[in-house]
Amino acid sequence: MTKTSDDAVVIPKSAGEGLRRKRSSAEIREALLAAAGAEFRAHGFAGATTAAIARCAGLAEVQLFRAFPSKAALFREAVLTPLTSHFRAFQQAHDPLAVDAASFHAYGRAYISELRGFLREQAPALVSLFDAQTYSAGSGEGVAEIRAGLQAFFEECTEILVARMDLPPGRDPALLTRVAFGTLLGCITYADWLFPDADAAAIDETLTDFVLAGVGPLAGPA
Repeated sequence: MTKTSDDAVVIPKSAGEGLRRKRSSAEIREALLAAAGAEFRAHGFAGATTAAIARCAGLAEVQLFRAFPSKAALFREAVLTPLTSHFRAFQQAHDPLAVDAASFHAYGRAYISELRGFLREQAPALVSLFDAQTYSAGSGEGVAEIRAGLQAFFEECTEILVARMDLPPGRDPALLTRVAFGTLLGCITYADWLFPDADAAAIDETLTDFVLAGVGPLAGPA
């Protein structure tokens, strides 16, 4: 099967020479998201280009902009939407969950384990985005739009925390959510610098314990 410069796919001669099947909007979108995810992980937000993403998807760049209005919108869909989707899928798989310390502790360990794997895959793209914002004095391309996507994820996590646990007075669930995420992302991103001699499994176990301890006595016994 051969890709052309437009959204058509040429069917090999054995299946009928000259026949072309036009890809659906859903297929085009799926191809662009897959290509974008790979490009952002490899080159970061600033380094990835819409031309390269379109080329990787076998499409013309103009078709990318028909599906997504900007590179920032594509980043949000390719990197941040999967983060939220992953969280929702985990919630559905673990509902109903008894609201008690022991259950929350087990649930928390399971989710942190999954989130570590997800962040290891997406960390290069996320860090490149933070760097782009830092060096552009906070006004980098699409920063506000992408930040909104990350905030939406935080809000969903906070809602679950509030719904399932009675936090003690003075404990801000929104801050707990963000600090936990930042702790995981930082330790994963800079693991080579922070833990040059430590065993990976020991790091993961300690990191999980540390994040759960941040919830306080509600985390339950290890």
